[in-house]
Amino acid sequence: MFAIHDGPQIPFEVDSIISEATRQTGHSDFGDQRFLNGLNALVQSFKEGFAEMAPEKVRLMGQSLVALLAARLNVIADRKKYPEIAEEKIVSPLFFIGMARTGSTLIQSLFAQDPANISPEFWETMLPSPPPRFGMTDDRMNRVAQIMKWHLDAAPGFTDQHPYFIEEGFRALAECGSIMEMSFVSYQFDAFYPVNSYHEWFAKGDHEEAVHFHKMFLQHLQWGRPHRHWVLKAVEHGVWLEHLLKIYPDATFIWTHRDPYKQIGSLISNFVTVRQYAGGPPDDIQALGRHVLQTVRDVYARGMAARANAGSERFIDVYYDDLTRDQVAVVRGIYERIGRPFTAEAELRVRSWLRHNAPDKHAIHVYDTADYGLTRQEVEQALPEYYAAHGSRFPRSTD
Repeated sequence: MFAIHDGPQIPFEVDSIISEATRQTGHSDFGDQRFLNGLNALVQSFKEGFAEMAPEKVRLMGQSLVALLAARLNVIADRKKYPEIAEEKIVSPLFFIGMARTGSTLIQSLFAQDPANISPEFWETMLPSPPPRFGMTDDRMNRVAQIMKWHLDAAPGFTDQHPYFIEEGFRALAECGSIMEMSFVSYQFDAFYPVNSYHEWFAKGDHEEAVHFHKMFLQHLQWGRPHRHWVLKAVEHGVWLEHLLKIYPDATFIWTHRDPYKQIGSLISNFVTVRQYAGGPPDDIQALGRHVLQTVRDVYARGMAARANAGSERFIDVYYDDLTRDQVAVVRGIYERIGRPFTAEAELRVRSWLRHNAPDKHAIHVYDTADYGLTRQEVEQALPEYYAAHGSRFPRSTD
């Protein structure tokens, strides 16, 4: 979630947040009212977690949630103003559905180099209205640049762990979680802030409304622009995978896999960094480690159940070690599987991007899962089904 540092102080109550978003936009149609389930759960959880946050960060939360709600209102208003948006067809999108720290950002970035593909950009999720077909005014550009600067300044060390989008700034690729935030259904809230009860709601809830809004948002971005194939990524796709399968019936799902013991260590390290958005790293690192393990287990459990019910025909598995060893070969193999050409131009752009975006271009991300109080045995015991399905593909020579 992008914290907004300016604007009026908002009483941290659902009614006040709604009233201020309505006042700022002049709109009052929020669409499907099920978004209120997420907003109510999130506001309550923030209140429970405010004691763990710095006071100056607490003061930002009201206007930050107003900004998300205002974006939702504006998207729905644009949809009524330009009814052609609802006629847009989202054809054969690709969803990268691996959990965080499994290579999903890398592979989305590689596919985005192909001019036949398109991905959401951060500026489009920050200030989506008017629709991107109308371009970016100086005022809009300056505002999204300011929001991104607040974002990066708030968490020193962030660039070491997320090297791929820093130079692009607000034009970097956005995750679907940034879209789902407008329905108040996103793993990103839990990543940045101590909202534990919200995570419990999020892990078990029915998020059909958020996936419908996601499709509306893609139509909003696509309208009036050349039709290309969407390439989409989110670390929490497993939680709403059952609805993605239904709402996008011609989508293909690329599931990136990495040994959870190593992946979870990287993810906890990332949490320690991004929790600076709440005012500082958590006091109990081992408790955070257990929380991250539970989060990964929740996402994998729902995702694997949805996949089992749907069958594996629409899924392609990609393993982290294969991806880091030969990125171009992995990309080419996916194109072959989905029956689309990996053109010479696309390959040239992929190779050029790789030359300029080494994963250690800012620093080497150093972490050790054991430092967070987790043993390999604990992780494997927490994820028996996942290890049974994929464990044979994970190198085990060292941890």
